Amino acid sequence: MAMPIKRSSDAANLEVMEVVGDISKRIDEFISAVALLKDLEEKPDRIRDEVANAEREKHARMTEFDRKMEEHEMMTIQNVLQRQNKVSIDIDEFKELQALQVKESKDEQEVKKRKFDEEVAEKVKTELKLKELQYAMKMAEAKAKETSFSTEKNMLHLTIESLRAEIESQKKLTSELALANRK
Repeated sequence: MAMPIKRSSDAANLEVMEVVGDISKRIDEFISAVALLKDLEEKPDRIRDEVANAEREKHARMTEFDRKMEEHEMMTIQNVLQRQNKVSIDIDEFKELQALQVKESKDEQEVKKRKFDEEVAEKVKTELKLKELQYAMKMAEAKAKETSFSTEKNMLHLTIESLRAEIESQKKLTSELALANRK
């Protein structure tokens, strides 16, 4: 009679050891999940920092763009004047020369200037629209990342709660097995 009791006790001990091993494994998984959750909680701050950096970078690029546009406009004006075999003159000299020009020549110059201004304005609009689209794309990517991280965070919270419930269940089972072994 002593032998079957010993086998039953050995089997129970083996089962308890398996349960304890399983609980240990689940605790390790829980600790890993908590570490991952902590990392996910820090990601929105990093994303906000990236967005702020992107905005600062956009501002710096726009400032640089404005500076380059001014340089480009001056160089373009000088190049246009040079190609037309003309030089820039002060306003008083221009007014004197303008008063001497014939009406047709004056109209032709105004048309050329208007066309040039429209072309430059169109280039500026195109560059600005490109910068706005790039910024919108970066903002959409950052928003998508933040949404993804939030979803992952919620899923991890649910997993943790599930693991907690299962650990409690395993504790209760271990406790019941221990009580059964004592009897």
